[in-house]
Amino acid sequence: MRIATWNINAAHILSESGKYDREDLRYIIDALKEVDADVVCLQEVAVPETGLAMADSIAMALGMFVEYAPAFPNHVTGSAQLGQATLSKSPILSSTPRTIRYPKPEIFFKGDGQFGEGKLAVLYDRLALECEIVVGDQEVTVLNIHLAPIFRFTIDPSDPMLEPVRKKIESLLVGRREEPFIAVGDYNAFTLPTYLQRVFEKGYTDAVPQDVKTHVDYGQKSDAILMTSSWKTIATGTAGEKADHLLCWADVELKK
Repeated sequence: MRIATWNINAAHILSESGKYDREDLRYIIDALKEVDADVVCLQEVAVPETGLAMADSIAMALGMFVEYAPAFPNHVTGSAQLGQATLSKSPILSSTPRTIRYPKPEIFFKGDGQFGEGKLAVLYDRLALECEIVVGDQEVTVLNIHLAPIFRFTIDPSDPMLEPVRKKIESLLVGRREEPFIAVGDYNAFTLPTYLQRVFEKGYTDAVPQDVKTHVDYGQKSDAILMTSSWKTIATGTAGEKADHLLCWADVELKK
């Protein structure tokens, strides 16, 4: 099975301005076609208030089944919401959104290309979209996760008020460690083995090599394909270099 994950930033890619401010859904679709994954997990998919959701447009172009859910306000366009979408070549048996609640302290942006230093920030609750998917003759659980970018804000990732967030993530993964379970997405944590130490201690591995800088705009690794010990990795790769995150994929198979 080939599984892929991609934070598509509402289909915005690098423009002549040097910023990721040109919307190009065709680029996103073409890159996904080239990778040709069996299961695709997307983050920051635009979910408009009316009309066709971006996830539906991508699914129709790829001929895949899709489940999606809105997660938080769209910081790219300032309207509607962004969310997660899971696409599959084979049927999706069920889809369950699991909320990851964040505290609401008064915090500010540190300053970057999108928001200036000192701008008030909000820690929106995030989403983990859990899907049961048929892969061959096996039912596989895939968790599509997108965490808040704590590194952008004036709050330390080790702040005790954030501990319940980490515990929630651990509970979602550790309880499934004996299953053919995969948790992929944009974790927004540049040292994931340290941040989720207990998860890795329970046998999870990341198919995306640690030296791959998946968050292009920041030159860091924030995206991962975490797998239980039921799986082994055959091959990995990346694509979509014009976007602010790389499209990461892995060929995996169940151990006999």
